[in-house]
Amino acid sequence: MFSWFFKDKFWVEKALLAGRHRTYSQRPSVLHFSFNKAATQTVKKLLIECGQQNGLTPALLHDYAFHHSMPFLDHLDSEGMKKYAHIFNSHGYVYSVFGGMIEGIPSLEKFKVVLVVRDPRDILVSDYYSIAYSHAIPDGEKKEVYLSKRAAALATTLDEYVLRSAPKLQLVFEKYAMHLFPVCPGVHVARYEDMVENFPEWLDSLVSACGMEISKSFRQDLLANHEARRPKGENIQKHLRKGMPGEYREKLRSETIEQLNKTFKESLTRFNYRN
Repeated sequence: MFSWFFKDKFWVEKALLAGRHRTYSQRPSVLHFSFNKAATQTVKKLLIECGQQNGLTPALLHDYAFHHSMPFLDHLDSEGMKKYAHIFNSHGYVYSVFGGMIEGIPSLEKFKVVLVVRDPRDILVSDYYSIAYSHAIPDGEKKEVYLSKRAAALATTLDEYVLRSAPKLQLVFEKYAMHLFPVCPGVHVARYEDMVENFPEWLDSLVSACGMEISKSFRQDLLANHEARRPKGENIQKHLRKGMPGEYREKLRSETIEQLNKTFKESLTRFNYRN
C-alpha cells in the first residue's frame, strides 16, 4: 500500500513545494485537521490508504516539516502562509495531518475537510506521557526543542503539566472555531471517542464524508487491523499507550479537573463532552 513511501519518502512534498507536482484526479482533496494526541497517526494512515484506493495522492507536509527546516504550517500566521499557499490543491490529494488550524489555504471551502477531536482533558494527559516518554525526537534544528520539552515534562507532575499546557491547547480549539467552521460549516467532525467505541460506524461516516468509496474486503481489513492495534493495557513507553476515553478522571486530581472544566467550557460544550 505504501509503494510511494519507498520511492523517496518525501518526493511528493518536495515537488509540491517546488510547484512541480501534478495530479490527474478530479476528486476533491481531503484536508485532515486534528489535535496532537487525537489518534493523528492512526487516522492519517487510514485516510492515506482510503485515498489511494480513490486515486488521491498523499501529501504529508507536517511529516516533512518534522524532518526538515520547513516550519510547521499550523504555526504560521496568514502572512507567513503566503509562501506555502501554492502547495494546497483543491482536488487530487490527501493532506494529513495538521495538529492545528492553517490560515490562508486558498479555496478552503472546496476541500473535503475532516476535524478529528478528542476530549481536551484526555489530550493533555496523553500529551504528558508522549512528551515525557514516547514521542520520537527529530534530527536537525528541531531536536533541541523536543529534548527541552521532554526535560520540562519530566521535571513536573502530571497535574502541573496539564494546567500549564491547557491555555495553549484552548487556543488551538479557538482557532478552529474562528477560522475553520465559519468557512467550512460542513466540516466533518470525527470524535476520537466514537472511533474507540464504535469503529465500524465511525469509519463508514468518515469515508462517506470524504467523498470516497472502499471495497467490502478492504473495509474488513481496516476493521481487523483496528482491532489488532487496540492496546490490551497501559505502556507509557509506547506511542499507542492506552487511549481509553475519560482516562483523565483516573489520572488527575479533582481540583485539576475542575480548573480544566473552566478553561475548556465552550469547547467541551461545542463537541458534546461532559463538563
